[in-house]
Amino acid sequence: MGLTCARADFEQTWQVVTSRLTQYLAGAHLIACQWGGDLGASLHCEGRSIPTYDTSKDAMSVLPEIEAATFWATLYDDPV
Repeated sequence: MGLTCARADFEQTWQVVTSRLTQYLAGAHLIACQWGGDLGASLHCEGRSIPTYDTSKDAMSVLPEIEAATFWATLYDDPV
């Protein structure tokens, strides 16, 4: 992943964070802090040293088994 891609990912994530936080913290002053690039860690070898990295990049995807278990646990806790 190049620095340009990392910066684009950061900008996209920052937009989501600021839009969500300002919903709950009206008037909050948020300051961005980019940890990657020159100031922090970088992912080498396209993440090959991290088990299942290539299949777990999407934070919004959940295994069907976990989704079903969570659904039933929530229903069990609050059946209304």
